[in-house]
Amino acid sequence: MKNDFYEAFTKKFKETGESLKEKQEIYLHFITPVSDYYSGGIVLNIGSNQKEWLELMKKNNMQLQHVPFSLATQTEGMAQLQAMESESVIAVTIFHLVEYIDFDLLHALVHEAERILKPGGLLILETPNPENIRVASEQFYLDPARTKPIPPKLLSFVTEYHGFERNKIIRLQENAMLAAQKYTDIAQVLGGVSSDYAIIAQKKSDAVLHKLLDIPFSKQYGLSLSDLIEKFERRMLRFEELTGKAMQKVQKAEEFAWKAEIQTAEAAEHLYKTEESAKIASESAENAWKHYQALVHSPSWKITKPLRMLIHIIRSMLSFFKRTVKFVLRTLGRTIHKYPKLKTKLMRILDHFPKLKQKLIYFSTNTNSLYPNDGKIKISAPNAFVPEEEEVVSDLKRAIEKEGKI
Repeated sequence: MKNDFYEAFTKKFKETGESLKEKQEIYLHFITPVSDYYSGGIVLNIGSNQKEWLELMKKNNMQLQHVPFSLATQTEGMAQLQAMESESVIAVTIFHLVEYIDFDLLHALVHEAERILKPGGLLILETPNPENIRVASEQFYLDPARTKPIPPKLLSFVTEYHGFERNKIIRLQENAMLAAQKYTDIAQVLGGVSSDYAIIAQKKSDAVLHKLLDIPFSKQYGLSLSDLIEKFERRMLRFEELTGKAMQKVQKAEEFAWKAEIQTAEAAEHLYKTEESAKIASESAENAWKHYQALVHSPSWKITKPLRMLIHIIRSMLSFFKRTVKFVLRTLGRTIHKYPKLKTKLMRILDHFPKLKQKLIYFSTNTNSLYPNDGKIKISAPNAFVPEEEEVVSDLKRAIEKEGKI
């Protein structure tokens, strides 16, 4: 029952086929120079017998030997490794095994691998990548036989500890576009790192073989979780920068709106005061009009209307009479200057009228101021008859002559 379950689980969740073969081709960049250096040699695979890896080895004319190794066969597997001659293989590959065994057994495997490798030979350890947070928190534990994920730096140090000269972390499956992206989002941080990684460690060798692998060991393979976090932080800094600029614009807009609100309030207050003033003026005008209408239509106004008209007529007549008398006196004064005999007789008569004589003397001595520039005297009175100058003089002569006969 247990074996049936695990077989069904492997078919559903384990990676197989061409995609697995394409991922494993990266290892050829490391193994091929070693194989060429030794003119062939054995590649030892420990663990499950992957047909994709076997096909890849055959395709590239490399000899692959297999040592079964599982939880059930680990004792036999270790015995087979320990029985192998030292420096007998050019590479040891262990695919997805270390996450199933305890840490002490891992140490033993790495130690035996270093012993049986030729100088400059390679150890390849592939396992799920806990830098991928989704792998570490969920996908890793889909397989109930796994014990715990191993971080890349820890597995790398294990190879250093057991005497390997150099190692490289290979991340295999992340989206190639991530490297070109300037920013990452939270989903890419959580699941963007390669779901698997491999440690490729090289045993100490002479300078020639060491140099043959300088190029593949110098390259960068995939992105770490730190790389994606840095891209995400860069994005957040940019977001904060844009947010800060947006907030400055919002602040300016709020300040503008606040000033506009104050101006609106002031305008509303001014309008209110203007409306109040207009209202008061309108009420005053309306009250004055009502008072005028009440006065005009009152009985006293109607009764006194003839009297007001009479007063107006009397004032007009008095004004006309004054202007006429002044005209006559001015004309008489001018005539006196023309006729000296008339002046003598008139003075005798005026002795009986002192005030009139005084007026006549005043006008007779100021005759030059009695006339305008054109030499004519104009008297205007509304609806009144003004006698001609010759007619007034003639009337005065007759009155004087009549006075002399008396």
